[in-house]
Amino acid sequence: MSQVAQEFQVKIEVEASALETLEKRTELSRGALKNAAQLGAVWLQSKGKPQRLRRLKKQLKPGQQLYFYYNPEILSQTIVPALCLADEKDYSVWIKPRGMASQGSKWGDANSIGRHVEQKLQRPTFVVHRLDKMTAGLIILSHRKSLVQEFTTKFINNDIQKIYWAVVEGIIETEQCAIEHTLDDKKALSLVRLLATDSERNLSLVEVQIQTGRKHQIRRHMAAIEHPVLGDRLYGSENTDVDLQLVAQKLRFGCPVTDSGKVYQLPEQLGYELLDSSLLKAASKSDNLSG
Repeated sequence: MSQVAQEFQVKIEVEASALETLEKRTELSRGALKNAAQLGAVWLQSKGKPQRLRRLKKQLKPGQQLYFYYNPEILSQTIVPALCLADEKDYSVWIKPRGMASQGSKWGDANSIGRHVEQKLQRPTFVVHRLDKMTAGLIILSHRKSLVQEFTTKFINNDIQKIYWAVVEGIIETEQCAIEHTLDDKKALSLVRLLATDSERNLSLVEVQIQTGRKHQIRRHMAAIEHPVLGDRLYGSENTDVDLQLVAQKLRFGCPVTDSGKVYQLPEQLGYELLDSSLLKAASKSDNLSG
């Protein structure tokens, strides 16, 4: 079968299994089709929105719609596993690696944090907020559907403190600043604190606390003040030979289950592995990483 991405849509007219139906429409082997379904590339629509179909032995009925989104490049991708920082049973906090998506797409979900955690813990898993694919760091997953809205409300009301570290290009002159550039016609506020600088390499390490959650907010805000995040190919970094130097470093919120205060922080050693270690060490020596 062609290695080019292809989409298949089949309106079921005669009762048959999903596997039999796809065999007739594609040149893929049974094993390849089953694998693609397990990786989230097959969808079935009966009523309402299409749902992923992972087991192709299901008998399909006339009137249903079967969708198959075949992209061999996506289906063959491998990822660095996410690390569990805290398992609170009803929700968990994970360290998402760079390159792992927060959610799947129509082409599959095997490389998404949601599916990864669901398989790892063998529990229903719901993504309650997102990180950019190339941003590493802390992310919350809910294991009770009823908690999703509670977390969503906390994010909307800014009741969850989100702190990021970023290595940016250029030397930032002020110790603290607020960036209030509107994004997508919506208010967006980022609070920036300088942690360390490297004049020889013309780089700065900053801590950013976002008060709103706009798409690519930190990356766009830092680019707007002419200090793009190092490695940011999309928003103007001059050095694209390194990975995006942005990590979600700390989360602080009231637990929606117990009401107790919770603080989750990226382990120091892992921070050194994800970001420029010399800048982090300089910030640590000056006590800027405390608090």
